[in-house]
This record gives sequence, C-alpha cells and structure tokens, in this order.
Amino acid sequence: MKNTSLKYFTINILRKIINFPKIFSKKTSYGPDYSDKYFYIIGFPRNEDGLLFIVLCNLSHICYSIKKGYIPVIDQQNFEDQYKTSNEFLPKNSWEIYFNQPFGYKLDDIKNSKNIILSNKLQMPNKYFTIDFDIFMDVQKLTYFKEMFKKSIIFNKKTMDYLISSYNTIFNTKTNILGILCRGTDYLLKKPGGHPIQPEPHDVIIKADEILIKYNCNYIYLATEDQDILEMFQSRFGDKLITNNQRRFSKKDFLKYNYISQIVKTDDNEKYNLGLNYLSTIYNLSKCDYFIGGKTAGSIGVYLMSNNFIFDYIWELGYYPLPSIFTMIKQKLNKIFNNE
Repeated sequence: MKNTSLKYFTINILRKIINFPKIFSKKTSYGPDYSDKYFYIIGFPRNEDGLLFIVLCNLSHICYSIKKGYIPVIDQQNFEDQYKTSNEFLPKNSWEIYFNQPFGYKLDDIKNSKNIILSNKLQMPNKYFTIDFDIFMDVQKLTYFKEMFKKSIIFNKKTMDYLISSYNTIFNTKTNILGILCRGTDYLLKKPGGHPIQPEPHDVIIKADEILIKYNCNYIYLATEDQDILEMFQSRFGDKLITNNQRRFSKKDFLKYNYISQIVKTDDNEKYNLGLNYLSTIYNLSKCDYFIGGKTAGSIGVYLMSNNFIFDYIWELGYYPLPSIFTMIKQKLNKIFNNE
C-alpha cells in the first residue's frame, strides 16, 4: 500500500511540474462592454477525451465559476477536441453542437467585454470542484453536482428532440426496465493505466440475472459499444434485450488502435452522430428503473441525469495498474514532440 501511495504521489508531482504554466487562471480585457460582469471562459485542449468526460470537466469549471461570481462561457472553438468538425451546418464551437451555453452568452457576445477570466488549462479547476469516481460513494457530492448539472448542462433543441425521439422509439410503452452500461473494446482490451477496472461481461450477465429475478424486470436496456458483448447478451436474454442502433466495435478493430476516437476521427458526420448516439444512450439509461454498470464517465453521467433508481449497483474493482514513471514521462514527451 505504501509503495502504491508513493507512486501516485510521485506521479501527481510530475503532473504538476509538467502542467505548471497551466494551473493559474488569467484576467484580461477585450473592450468596454459589460463592465458590471465577469465572464469566465472555460477553454483547454480536450484531445482524445470522450464526450461525457468533456461534459464533466466543463461542469466542474462551471461550478467553480459560479461560486466565484463569474458567468461561465464554454470555449471549444479555439482548442482541439475530437468533436470539432468542418461541417458548415454545425456550430464552430463544438460545445454548441450538442448544448447551449450555461447562461446564454456565446463567445461572440463577449468579444468586447471588459472583465474576462481565462480558465486554467487543467481538466478540473481545483480539488474542491473535481468530479471523480468517489462521487458514487458520496451522497452529498452527487446531490450537489446533479443539481448543478440540471441547471447548467442544457441540451440544445436539436439534441433534445433527438433524445426524446430516440427514447420514445426504443422504450415505447415498455416498463420495469433494467439499464446496463457495459464497457468493452478499448477498456477491456487495452486496460488503460489509472482507469477503473471494468467488470467482465460474464459477471455483468450474472448480476443482471439476479436483478431480473428479484425485481421481475420486463426488459434489459443494454448500452455497449462492443459488438462481442452485445452478441453475448442477445444469446442470453433474447427478446428481453433492447438497445439502440449505433456503430459498435469488435476486438479486431483494436489491433492497430488504442481508443475508439482514433478509429472515427476523420469523418465529421460520423463523429457528430457517434456523439449524439452516445448522449441518447446515457439519457435512456437515466430513465430506466434499475441501473448497473462499471465506473466510467458515462456512469457518472447516468446518475447526474437520473431522478434516482429503485436499485443501482456500481462495480468497485480498483484501477488498472499504472505504467512505470519512466514510461509515463516517455509517453508525455512523445506527445509533446509529436504535437499529439
């Protein structure tokens, strides 16, 4: 235990050294407008981050800015993320592809504002507003962020219409549904260091059987990006299983890649649709009567969108081992010098 703690402590120190120029927010001015307001621009590179993780990072900064008395404005226009597109029919700010700005102000609205606070370039502003996997065990923290999520993470009309349409199409008049989030592909195959260990599909099926019997569930709504897992569940549960139509991946897709985002990053329409389908999947899970899943950003999203479940269960399996400190430094340097 001591060696593990020392390793994490050392890694955190290294991260702080590497990110030292990024840890402070910066005050600036763009002109005379809105002299009575302070705008907090949330912007930093997102690179390969998934959509729900981006949402959680933005929510963390939103909560921080509101606590400080600032008005948050999300900038995913001037920083890279995997959802940016060249599609002329979609907003340049990739946040606004799926969401409205928290308080209605867009970047163009504040381009001549007097009081601008540029966020630090960290994923979470500080430890007090960090949204991590401890949230599943902290009722007070979960309640706070759930309330803030519902106030400030606002789907735009196009996204909301899609979510409602998808929900009505898939669920229709179905009731007493068990929702399952079962990650596979890049998680189970690559076992990314420092990320939560995901349950094996076989164990998820055993747990699902247990809940089906105990609560006499009528259906299972399965959320998975893994084609092999889907086929396992279809074989076991047959007509009780419902899911949404989305692109799924199998083991062979990851012979050359580590993350799903690396497979689809060149196709704008596919990126947009994958994000939309993912949001609808999380939304649908949040509307189920029961929920089980591994520790993922998606599971946190399910809880933040939900109105509570009759029964829920999250696997506590620890974390995949981190690579050595020297390997991490090498990986970081490779990313810097290769502009990844």
